[in-house]
Amino acid sequence: MGAVFDLQHSLRLSFTGHFDSPLPVTLSFPQNSGGAEVLVTDWTGDGTTGDVIPGSSVGQFMRRTKATNLASFIQSYNTTFAAGPNPTTPAGAMLVNGGVFSLRELEQIGGVLQPLAAPVADVTGLGWLKTFDLKLSWEHTYRDRISFEPSVSLFNLFNFANFDLPGNAQNGVLNFGGGSLSPFATATQPQGTVGGTSANVNELFGRTNRAGLQSGMNSQGAPRAIEWGLKISF
Repeated sequence: MGAVFDLQHSLRLSFTGHFDSPLPVTLSFPQNSGGAEVLVTDWTGDGTTGDVIPGSSVGQFMRRTKATNLASFIQSYNTTFAAGPNPTTPAGAMLVNGGVFSLRELEQIGGVLQPLAAPVADVTGLGWLKTFDLKLSWEHTYRDRISFEPSVSLFNLFNFANFDLPGNAQNGVLNFGGGSLSPFATATQPQGTVGGTSANVNELFGRTNRAGLQSGMNSQGAPRAIEWGLKISF
């Protein structure tokens, strides 16, 4: 939302506000199974690995699956798929049906769907973008040919703390956990993933992806900044 107001004495006041809902994230498998990847993370059978977690769809986290029910989603996957009666991927099923391996042998070498690690307590979902920019300027014309317009701008006037902007959001790769034969299994989801940031930690210090100025004068959602300007037209 935005507006421009022409006031008395050649003053102009304008503002722009952005209040955007959290970005969607796709929950997917990690790819750390080496040569057995097609047996562990290609559950669709299309030859690509690191697939979307069974039971979810593209961009599901922060839409149908929220931070509050991520733990139950992971538990449902672990019960239905990883510990289900048929934990093989299509490639694994072909090996079993062809008599190359038994299901028990595939499970022993980790060539089946692996259980996911639980999220940390009090998962922090992706954040909203909240920012409010304000500008006040004054225009003065000299001899009908030259105009001066000094101004002052306040970006993120209320100094909202913004996290998870495009390109710097928590990722949806869920690591394997307890019961997995993966060498990179963890007890809980690590920092930087959608299930690995705890809201019990002060968000200003517990999360590392707060919006910043980066390389520009102003970046959307960055901490409050002030800018003085002077525009000369002739």
